[in-house]
Amino acid sequence: MKKIHLTIHIFPKEIDDYEFTINQLKVASKFITNLQIDANVILNLNDKIIDWDKSSLPKEYFVERFKHTNTKLDWITNLEEEITYKQEYHGYLEKRIANTRLEGYDAFWWQDVDLILDDLILYGLESTLDTITEPNYIISPQIYKFWDASWDVISAVPNNNIDVDTFDSFNIKPLQYDRSIGLIPNKNIKFAGGWSTILSNSFIKQVPFPDNVKGYGREDTLALEIGKKINVTQYIMKGIIVQENRKYLSNALYNKFVHYNIDYLKPINEQSLQTFYNLINNIWKK
Repeated sequence: MKKIHLTIHIFPKEIDDYEFTINQLKVASKFITNLQIDANVILNLNDKIIDWDKSSLPKEYFVERFKHTNTKLDWITNLEEEITYKQEYHGYLEKRIANTRLEGYDAFWWQDVDLILDDLILYGLESTLDTITEPNYIISPQIYKFWDASWDVISAVPNNNIDVDTFDSFNIKPLQYDRSIGLIPNKNIKFAGGWSTILSNSFIKQVPFPDNVKGYGREDTLALEIGKKINVTQYIMKGIIVQENRKYLSNALYNKFVHYNIDYLKPINEQSLQTFYNLINNIWKK
């Protein structure tokens, strides 16, 4: 039995999208039989980022929603639920990096909450993990289509240009009922960290994540470039399709009710991004 670790971090404005994601994973969990998944889920209420005195919805509302949603994670083997009030975290970055340093796992999974997920995403993951024999690997689902031709390698429908901001992401569902499922080995690695991508323990331990970063960064781009340099194989799950769900996201609605201190967070994110850019630019110089 393979054992993987899942990390999901959210701010209060993502609570609806988090619930939608957990509901999708609950359905997907019905299709696995031999896979252990531990999870760390974090609700970030950092009072430096959020001014609760200026917010019309109290933090207790989001706490109760978060806890209730987590009852549907009863298929998770070991669940670590975190609700942070002070300045522990400034975004998803700190926990993603910290959790990849855990021992005892075959692989690590970072999940965003803005995706339409395949009902068979966990089935495909379990099957792929049972197939792979090498220690260093990346596992990715297919996507419908994104941005430019560089994404065609993981696209279920290459060269199909769409407006990702207005595309009805539920249109990927019909593709999932008329498909053949398989694996596509790929050396021209392409992925995004929160799109149900799985990074093996042996591989992720070779990625030189910096210690002094907070909030938002390019941890997936850094991992991607290291993967290319050490010749890691990406296994693309053919027929297992996910898609970013921009059109129907609920997070913007909460901007009316929760006051975010963007001016506080912006320089923190910019500093972290610059740290990653420096690391990424130096990878191929060595």
